[in-house]
Order: sequence, then structure tokens, then C-alpha cells
Amino acid sequence: MSRRAPRSRNTLRIARLLTCFLAASALVVGTVVPATAAAASVSAPSSAVAARTAADPAAAGIVKSSLAGFNAGNLISDVVFTNKSTMTEAQIQSFFNSKVARCLGGRDEDGKAIVCLKDFKITSVTRPADAYCSGYKGAANESAARIIYRVAQACNINPQVLIVMLQKEQGLITHTWPSAWRFNIALGQGCPDTAPCDPNYIGFFHQIYGAARQMQIYMEGKWFQWYAPGKTWNILYNPKASCGSSPVRVANKATSALYYYTPYQPNAAALRAGYGEGDGCSAYGNRNFYNYFTDWFGATKHTVSGAIAVAWNAQGGATGRYGQPTGDAVYVAANGGGYVQQFQKGTIWKPASSSHAYPMSTGAFRANYLAAGGEKGSWGWPTRDAECQLASSGCKMTFQKGTTYYSATTGSVLVPTAFAALYETLGAEASRFGYPTKAAIAGPDAGFEQTFQKGVIAYSPATRLVEVSGPFLTFWRAAGGVKSAYGYPKGAVLDVAANGGGQVQEYTKGKIWSSSAGAFGIRSGGMLTDYLAAGGEAGSWGWPTTAEKCGLSGGGCTMGFQKGTAAWSAGTGTVLMTASIAAEWTRYGGAARLGYPSSPATAVAANGGGTVQAFSKGKVYESAAGAFGIGSGAFLRGYEAAGGPQGAAWGWPTSVVDCTLAGGGCSMGFQKGVVAWSATTGSVLMKPKTAAEWVRYGGAARLGYPSGAATAVAANGGGTVQAFSKGKVYESAAGAFGIGSGAFLRGYEAAGGPQGAAWGWPTSVVDCTLAGGGCSMGFQKGVVAWSATTGSVLMKPKTAAEWVRYGGAARLGYPSGAATAVAANGGGTVQAFSKGKVYESAAGAFGIGSGAFLRGYEAAGGPQGAAWGWPTSVVDCTLAGGGCSMGFQKGVVAWSATTGSVLMPTGPILAEWRRLGGAASTLGYPSARPEVVGTVTSQRFQHGVMSYDTKTGKVTVK
Repeated sequence: MSRRAPRSRNTLRIARLLTCFLAASALVVGTVVPATAAAASVSAPSSAVAARTAADPAAAGIVKSSLAGFNAGNLISDVVFTNKSTMTEAQIQSFFNSKVARCLGGRDEDGKAIVCLKDFKITSVTRPADAYCSGYKGAANESAARIIYRVAQACNINPQVLIVMLQKEQGLITHTWPSAWRFNIALGQGCPDTAPCDPNYIGFFHQIYGAARQMQIYMEGKWFQWYAPGKTWNILYNPKASCGSSPVRVANKATSALYYYTPYQPNAAALRAGYGEGDGCSAYGNRNFYNYFTDWFGATKHTVSGAIAVAWNAQGGATGRYGQPTGDAVYVAANGGGYVQQFQKGTIWKPASSSHAYPMSTGAFRANYLAAGGEKGSWGWPTRDAECQLASSGCKMTFQKGTTYYSATTGSVLVPTAFAALYETLGAEASRFGYPTKAAIAGPDAGFEQTFQKGVIAYSPATRLVEVSGPFLTFWRAAGGVKSAYGYPKGAVLDVAANGGGQVQEYTKGKIWSSSAGAFGIRSGGMLTDYLAAGGEAGSWGWPTTAEKCGLSGGGCTMGFQKGTAAWSAGTGTVLMTASIAAEWTRYGGAARLGYPSSPATAVAANGGGTVQAFSKGKVYESAAGAFGIGSGAFLRGYEAAGGPQGAAWGWPTSVVDCTLAGGGCSMGFQKGVVAWSATTGSVLMKPKTAAEWVRYGGAARLGYPSGAATAVAANGGGTVQAFSKGKVYESAAGAFGIGSGAFLRGYEAAGGPQGAAWGWPTSVVDCTLAGGGCSMGFQKGVVAWSATTGSVLMKPKTAAEWVRYGGAARLGYPSGAATAVAANGGGTVQAFSKGKVYESAAGAFGIGSGAFLRGYEAAGGPQGAAWGWPTSVVDCTLAGGGCSMGFQKGVVAWSATTGSVLMPTGPILAEWRRLGGAASTLGYPSARPEVVGTVTSQRFQHGVMSYDTKTGKVTVK
């Protein structure tokens, strides 16, 4: 390219008159020009950011006296510059929040709302992928933190670089009252020193994306070569040529990119000033970049020295096998101590015990070493360089704790120092065992075991070398190998044909069996002794089918076998349980709650038959319904007192016992129902439907426990009533429904309960969530609604349905008395509510809420009157102007606040009014009753008169 690409201005560029005034005033009184007053970094040091916060180093009084580590030729390393993973979106947002505790808000000099960077949001723009960035999918309402994070990922730029550039260019990170224009030219991208800003770069998103992409273009070195890395360039101190320049050897691409963006270096005065102002020839852009970056995020580059540098340079240094350092050398105290330094393509270790450093390039060997804990782990520090070109193209390397062997197949595995020499005498990786595949495991009694490609060796002084293989190896390893409770293998595997066949191997502390069910072991002790006494794998238990589990309550053990599950304790010995009983025993809590089986299961023929097995703390009952346990105590005594599974009262259990009920009670399903127990009521049976309703209602917590057996009631179709300590449950053909103790139940019983002619049996659940704390419930004769004010009142079914449709208690209130019969106009009933009335006739049931409409209806005589008759439709109060209308036997009544309630008789006038749009038409609401003169019937409306002539059959509107 023939000219410098658009970039940030780095002369003092004040974009608004107010800011110019602030800057000029600051110069006159001798203070430092605020960095936020300048979009450039040449004449504006960053130590005086307008309205800066305490998070700003200068605001806290921290002004650097020197810039230790500043190197004009190496401002920042390529690795740091392009590390896009330094911050998450959340971390960026948190950083912004920490820099501005409170945004001052208000309006800027252009009248635009002031928004600080931490709160700034904008709609981003979709940008296509190219050679420099992977593209960007625009989105609405994206925060500055999100845009910076996403751009950093897309363009492979450290988000910290973009954050620092925002501060050095416009002071946006710490600014508490930034003008809107600052965001439009946030990074000065596309704003050269000598011309207006390119409109294509105006806007926060365009600034961030454009600057990040431009950095990649700079670093590519294709179009920009006058600050190319690896060469020395004369770089100006200031745009004024008279300020001079000095030669700078540019070390890397990142530094060259910063000089393309800001082509000035700080002079001695600028460097001496720290964050402050130097002299008339000072430029601050790249100085401020270094200041902010090191203060906020740490070093911009990393050094390599000593033995690590020797090893690094031997591998080609920065351009060699390991690339550039990604961090400084770090001291690690573990395993004798030493230094570790990370590079782009590997790591170099310098143990304190050696004058040499040992490199490891990125790859499987290094990955495995790090997975083993690296220098802090089981291998320790490396003590020799790697040796490669072993069998199968493998390598080995010596560490403090042994020698690690590597192959592409096995990865890196350490052979401990004590065993490495023996392994080498066998031929090491070239022996019949091949490479090690797993780390050696030390066991007790000076033994060990280690896995190799072609075998596993276990050793102890007592057993010597024994190879372990197949399912025995799998089980033994899973149990802990040489550290397991089985000890070391004593001899070869033996074949056994009985009970389907399998294999057995003896160990120093037990035995392991392998059959079609899998491999399982039994440790030396009571279980093994009893099993072997029963014939072992060839006996009545058969082969093991599950792992031995010991450490149970009281020190017992269990284990699955072909013929069941065996449980052992010192008190009971070993007793076999069927699979179902064993499963229930486990579910119930095993030995801790039911104890151990004290004898084999016994058969019981009654009630369909089953078996009962006694345990030291209860019993388990198994039938066609399943196996269910009951622990020793009052519930079990009550069951046995009722005859147990042999009895006609309860039958066999059909569900698990639940003793978590309110008040410490229990419940359990049986063939004949559900039994609930409490210390007060004892055990009482509930029929299935009654029990289901008890549970639905809230169980013992709300209805309490049944206080006696259900009693039969023949009236009203018949049913049963069961009393509970906190209410009753009524069961009939309609179902079972509970009512808790209280006013509602008292009202029901006062009305005769299920025996009475008034309400009959309940037909729905009680609902006590109504407005004002009331309740309602369906009965054979209707619906009863209750409130503290009205008590319990029955509504006929249609009236109740209309009450619900109208809005129930919330809109019509509660019924205040029974429905009254009215004979007039065909007859019907009227029921008063606290907020209105419901009228039920042959036309249906229709409610009218208290108010002007109801008053008008009653003034017209109500359903008894000749004027309107009974309602025939629901009231509609959605008419124009807030009016209402409702159908009656004699016509339609329309009401408005202006006209009141006026009847329009059924006929042509009403039909035409509706056709014209009703109350929304130009006629509005009817204002008077119809008048008949001769053959003409006329009715006045708010805005006209409508007439119907029976002679002509025509309707006219005036």
C-alpha cells in the first residue's frame, strides 16, 4: 500500500468545544490535560482522566516514577498480544464494573444521554469471515464487554489489548461521564492525524472490530513493512519532525502493529513522567499502552534466563522447537524444588539438584507427565534428557522417582527406580512384557504389581512372581490389586464344572470366582467359611452373582448367589433370602433397620399365599403383590393382632410401610385397604377409595388419622362415612370426598349430612381457595358455598354453574340465602348473593352483579314485573362507552351511565339497532321506551329516533 492505513489519531484531538475548553483550562492552570479529553496519546498523558474513579492509578495518587521493563522495541510479545483466552465476557464486564463505581449520567454537550462503558449497549453488525477474522454475527442489545469478547475471539486478539486501547484513546474504561461521540471513535480507528474520520468506521462496534482486524493486517506484514520486526527503524518522538527520532530495533509483530497504529515512541521526558505529562515533544500512546497493561494485567512479555535459556537456545530459541515463552519461570518447591517455564510449544524444567535444564516439547510424553502431576507429582523432576529410537520408536526419560517409558501405543508410564533395574535386566521394552501400560502399584509386605503390554506381574516375598489375567485381573484390580483385601495371588486358576461351571483362583486373603455371572470375590472370614461349608460353588448356594458387601450394621456382610442373597452376622450366621425378600430388605434399610434374617422363609397359604421371613428387627412378607417389610413395633403388633397375612381383616401387604407421616404415624397398603396408625388411634383400616381421598386431602397432616372403622349410611343412594381426628371422608357412588373439621363440616352435618334431604352425598372435592377465605363443594343436590359472613348456603346446579362462570366469590360474592321461587312470567328462582343475584328460569341461569343495571332491573319489577321478565342471556358490559346490555323475555335492555336502563322490545327496531352497530352506532343507547302512534312505533336514542311502520314494514332512522 502506498499510504498508511486509517488508524487512531495520536495528536491532541478534542472533538467537542466543551472538551477543548476543559483541556485549555487545564493547561492554563498548570494541571495535566485529562486523557479523556483527548482521543490521542501524543500530547495527552493518561494521569488526568476527567471525572476519573479511584480505580485509576493516577486518581489514587499512583504515578509511576519509572517504567521498569519498558522497551521501545519490544512493547508486548506476540504471544501476549494474540492470547484471546485471557478473559471471559463475565470477567471483562466485572473489570468494567470495578473501574466505575457510579456513572454520573445526565446529558452530554450534544444533549445525548451519558452512558458509561460498563452500561453501554448497542446493536452489532454482521461481518463476513476473511483472512484476518472469522467473522461476526450481529445481534441486538450487546454490551461493550460482549462485543470486545466476541471480537477478540473472532480476530485472535487479546481482549486486554482492546481494553487498554479504549483507555489510552478515549479514557472510556474509567470515564464516569463520557460523551456519546467518544464511543463513535472509541479507538480512533479510521481517524488519521491529518484528516477527518472515515465514516465507515464510526460507531463503537466498527471501532472495535475494525481495530482488531487492522492489528491482524499489520502483523501479517504483507501491506505494512516500514516497521517490520527484526529490523531497526528511526521512530519519531512526536508528529513534529523537529522533536527528532531515535533508532528502535522492532522485536516482533505485535510491537510493529502498535507502531503502525501509533507511530511515535515516548521520549525521556514522557518516560520520566510515568502517567503524567512530559514536555512539548512527548508522545504518550505507546507509553500509556504499556502503563495501563502492566498495571491492570501484568507483564507484556516474558524473559528467559540461566540454564533454562541455555536449553531453550539449544533448541533454536524463539524461532525454534519451543517457540516464545508464554510466562516467566516459576519456582516450585515440591520434590526438592526448581524452576519451570512454559513456552508456546513445550516446557523446560530446571531442578534445584541439577545445573542443567530439561526440555519437553508439546506432545503425548509431556501431556502424560503433566497428568501425573508434573514436577509436583509421582515422577518428580526430570534428571536426564530423553532417549528415543527405542523398540517400536519409543522413548525413555529418567526422573527422580524412576524411569518413564513411552510408546505411541502405551503413552508414558513410570517404572519405579527399585523395579527399573530388574525390568532392564529382563530386556525392558524389548522383553516379552513390552512397554508398561500403567503405573506400578506398591502393596503391603514389600510387594507390588505393574501392568505391561503383554501381562501383569504381582509379587510378594511369600508368593514370588504370579501373573494375573482375564476376569480375575479385572476384579482384583477393581478391588485394589495388591492393596486389596484379597492380597496376592497364590497359584494358578482352577476349572470347576458344577452349577454351570466357572473358574476359581486362591489368594492370600480370600478367593475369587469367575462364571457367566461375572467375577466376584469373598474375603477370608465368616461368609467364606459358611459358603465353603455349604459346598462352595458346587453347593446349594451356587456361584456368586454379586460382590461381597461387608461393613454393614453390626459388622455383617451380604452377597448375591445363584440361589438367592446370603446375609451374615456374628449373631445369626449366614441365612439365604430369596431375591424379592432380599431386595425389600435392602430397600427398607437392610441390617440397620430390619436386622439380619434369623431363619429361612416359611410358607403361608391363606389369602392367595406367600412366604414370611423373620428378621431380628421385623419381618418381610412376600406374595403375588410383592415383598414388603414391617419393622418391629406397634404397627407390626397391630397387623399380627388382626391375623397377619392369614387373617380376613387386612390380608397380605401390597405397598411399603410409610412411617414419615405427621405426628409420627404410619400407613401401609393391604389387600383389603390401607391401614393408618398413630399412637393415639392405633391401627385402623380404610377402604381403598377413602384412603386415596385421605392422601389427596393431605393425609395425616390435614385430616389426621382414622379414629374408627367406616360406618354405612343407606340414605340418598347409600355410602360410608369414616371419621378422622381432623375431619371425615364420605364415600358413595360419586366417589370419596373429605371435609376437614371446621365451619363447613359443621354446616353440612347441621343440614343432615349424607342422610339429610337438603344436600345429599358430596360429589366433588372441597375448594377452600375462594376469595375472602371461603369454600365451595359439590353435593347431590347442588353446590354449597360457605363464607364466615354468610355461612353455608346451597345453590342449585344451574345457579352454581352461573355463579362460577360469572366469577364466583370474587365477583358475585357468596350466596346470602336460599333461592326463592317466583311464579310470574313462567316462573323460576332468585338467589341473592353478597354482590349480586342469580336468576334461574326455563331460559337458564343468569347473574347480575350489584350496581346500576341490577337496580334498574329491580326498579322495573324484576322477574315478577311485566316490563322485562326473566333474563334470557348473560349480561354484557363491554359495550361502547362502558355500557351494558342483557336479554330478557320482553326484549333487550341497554344501559349507560347517561341513559340508564331502557328496554328495546324484540322486533324490527331492536334488530335494526343491532345491525347498525348497537351502542357503537351513530344512534348510541336508547333513551326512552317505545311510543306507538297509529301504525308507527318510535323509540328515541341518544342521537336520533328509530321508527317502525307496521303498515309499510319499514324501519326509518332520523
